[in-house]
Amino acid sequence: MKELWLHLKDNISEPKEDNVERINYSDFKKVMNLIGSSFSSFFTATTFLKFDKDKYGRIDIVSFFHYVVKKTNIEQNKISLLVSDSYG
Repeated sequence: MKELWLHLKDNISEPKEDNVERINYSDFKKVMNLIGSSFSSFFTATTFLKFDKDKYGRIDIVSFFHYVVKKTNIEQNKISLLVSDSYG
């Protein structure tokens, strides 16, 4: 997760006119190539379109990162429950 966050921060898209760190789709795909296959399911056009975009078509990286953390935690909890489920 730390590596994902650092790559998102390193690829903030221009222009930087407000205090919100945003990324466009091109830079979003660049981060996907940098991060590798472990998070590739989150770097789809469908996922990108789930977020509000500014007038330049960029999404907030904090919102995207929170989305990834939430989805990852849900999957980890499902796996933990399945391991603990004796009736499975």
